[in-house]
Amino acid sequence: MNRLYKSICYCSGPMDRVAWGEATEWRDMIKPILFDMNIGVIDPCDKPGVLTEDLNFRTKKEKLAADGDFDGLHECMKPVVNEDMRFVDLAHFLIFFLDTEAHICGSYMESCHAAAYQKKPVLTVIKGGREKTPHWWAGVNPPQFNFDDWESLIAYLKHVDTADEIDDHNRWRFMDMKKLYNEA
Repeated sequence: MNRLYKSICYCSGPMDRVAWGEATEWRDMIKPILFDMNIGVIDPCDKPGVLTEDLNFRTKKEKLAADGDFDGLHECMKPVVNEDMRFVDLAHFLIFFLDTEAHICGSYMESCHAAAYQKKPVLTVIKGGREKTPHWWAGVNPPQFNFDDWESLIAYLKHVDTADEIDDHNRWRFMDMKKLYNEA
């Protein structure tokens, strides 16, 4: 079936106020799996756009905040926010790592506001399991898109990609990408 062929996934989750390894580890784990399924990946820790959000950038924005240069911090972050929101627009679905103990301001804005408003699937792995689902998130995201672990999310993605029939939960929208790219 290969419904997800050439679709695009945005990987949303904590980046700010977590160790860089916490921001990148799960993304680095999921990317090869998605690539093997012919799914494009937008990773905000390794952006395909013109901006780079790496350890050097993190040091720069932390220094601006520490120095009280909030105008500078605003100017530094404005293009990042604009690019990230554009990436969410381009994505067909999101994978969201929800760690209730981490600060995830941008992730909630990207996932909750933009993607939920656009009725995109936001496949959410909740650290500690679904019983830790924030109540507000339970009202936004269908429970079928919340997962206890990565294995369950990956199994669900493979089901969506290959099953004869699926429940789209009024979120999944599929296109014949071979036709779109004149590969048929």
